[in-house]
Amino acid sequence: MEKDFIDISCQNKLGLEYYRYQWASIVPKNVSIENGKSFQDENGEHLSVVMFGFDGISRSNFIRQLPKSKTFMDKLGFITMEKHTKIADNTFPNWMGILLGEHTYDYEFPATVDNREHIDYDNWTNLLWRRFSRNGYATLLSEDEPKIATFNYNKRMNGFISRPPTDHYIRPWYLALDEHYLRSRSSKFCYDNFPIHKLQFQYSKSFLQGYKGKRKFLWQWLTEVSHDYLNTVGVVDEDFVKFLTEIQPNFNNSIVIVFSDHGNRYDSIRETVIGRLESRLPFLSIKMPEWFSKKYPKMEENLKANSKILTSHFDLHAMLVQILQGNFSSPPPKLSRGISLLSSIPSNQTCFSAEIPSQFCPCFKEYEIPLSNDTTFADLILQKIHNYFAEKNVLDKCAKMELDSIKSISLSLPPSKLSLDELQPSFKGDLYHYRIQFQVKPPSNAILEGIVVKNKFSGEIKVLNDIERNNRKKMVWPQTIFIGGPTACGKSTISQLLANRLNGEYELADGDHYHSKTSIEKMANGIPLTDEDREGWLRHLSEMALDGKKRIIACSSLKRKYRNLLASNSLSVVFFMLILSEEELMKRVEKRKDHFAKANLIPSQLAALELPGNDEPNAIVIDGNETPENVVNKIVEKLNLMN
Repeated sequence: MEKDFIDISCQNKLGLEYYRYQWASIVPKNVSIENGKSFQDENGEHLSVVMFGFDGISRSNFIRQLPKSKTFMDKLGFITMEKHTKIADNTFPNWMGILLGEHTYDYEFPATVDNREHIDYDNWTNLLWRRFSRNGYATLLSEDEPKIATFNYNKRMNGFISRPPTDHYIRPWYLALDEHYLRSRSSKFCYDNFPIHKLQFQYSKSFLQGYKGKRKFLWQWLTEVSHDYLNTVGVVDEDFVKFLTEIQPNFNNSIVIVFSDHGNRYDSIRETVIGRLESRLPFLSIKMPEWFSKKYPKMEENLKANSKILTSHFDLHAMLVQILQGNFSSPPPKLSRGISLLSSIPSNQTCFSAEIPSQFCPCFKEYEIPLSNDTTFADLILQKIHNYFAEKNVLDKCAKMELDSIKSISLSLPPSKLSLDELQPSFKGDLYHYRIQFQVKPPSNAILEGIVVKNKFSGEIKVLNDIERNNRKKMVWPQTIFIGGPTACGKSTISQLLANRLNGEYELADGDHYHSKTSIEKMANGIPLTDEDREGWLRHLSEMALDGKKRIIACSSLKRKYRNLLASNSLSVVFFMLILSEEELMKRVEKRKDHFAKANLIPSQLAALELPGNDEPNAIVIDGNETPENVVNKIVEKLNLMN
């Protein structure tokens, strides 16, 4: 093999694909993508860096959801940072704290990163994996969920255009997975019958084995299993223990880091005080080689001491820069922010000295304030949101947010010794920090949280930059669900079972009942319908789909233009296309009695069938070969995912 990824496709004589699979494994390179030079050997001064990241998991939730992993890591000698704190709200700016040691947004500290939308990152040569690459390291970036990947988030960022960011970059493989119906028909968190995280573990394992003895920088990031929900990451627990066990032989000259960007930001826990604190306290645990404590006992001692005090992603960055230096006997480089976790960090380090913006500082004392009819603070936050939408020129696309109710208001006060410190202006005693949580009216129903700072002497009021949404968007199921596919694929059966599953909320309609008499006679005689034959029938079903009633409609919907006509660009219409082999369709049609469509129609219907692609997000392919119950399970699962 010459490449890391293989895409295998098999088709029948009609050109219909009946097998496709994508495989990923490391094919070691001889020279670095960064400078064309050979990779250097790892040793006691040039440690490999192995980083396993989980999106949106706090220290507390890691202990709750991955107890076996935490116990195993403790036995291996991992040191967990107990007061580690994020520096921003979402993934990208927290990554930039680790990878660059920089601020992405203007809070009370000025931004030092280009945070414009629609830029590419090919010329960001100071990203740590590129710096390590120039120092003889083989590098890997492995991140799932390509649509919301950190450097490609929702198409607002262009990612890497002219070259991969690292020697091995898994994104092309994930894009190939997402393009094929095998992914869409798979269970949540799976590709076919494989948990998606295990495939990523396998890729990382092959990287460590492929570059055995060479300097390595590995950055693996799991998003799908932990981003949205508090409790789903637990499915990884036993597999992560097994993975760590299998790669343990690679730890002798490696620093291993298990980390996160922030705690959970979307599940219902985020609406609580505990959830707000957890969102600010990401997981970070570090394992040095076994010999390290004997050779550098002071550094090991520092790491253990630092695990009990306030640290941030900037301190993790500083430690990685010290490792990059390749000389533990020399003092670590002095940086603009951050102190290496292997150095002695002052025990009285504060959020301000660590450059943790005050809205993310977990050290404040909070005092609940009784609710009143005063909506000043909520109105200011809503106005800031309105101004942001106006700046982005999207006011015409969004319903205006209107205040529904205030849920809580609290006054946040720093420790008294900080409020008296003139060197820390954000904590001065003349500034009151009010945290307000409120809900807006439908259709959003968002629970929002922001901080308003008020000067008690001048009366000046300011909304801090980051406004957080604490609940997920409420599920809005489609108005009309079409069950499509060729004759005998099971449309009517699946439609009936789905209607039963949804407790009668949807009215059931069988498209066959709306064909004209002429069309029925043609099909009964084995004569395929033309587009002209179908046009009136499709328009009638389209009117039904858009008349305001909730319906499940069994309709073949074979061609893309048929689906476009049926949906009429409505986002409230979805299609589930049932796909089976010609052989299976023939078997089913022979068993069917009292139906006008016979076996001689199947070849023409398969020839007309156009499977939906990525540009039809409202049309999803479902494997119709499974039992009807499993097919309905898959459809319900996809409906949940679409929300």
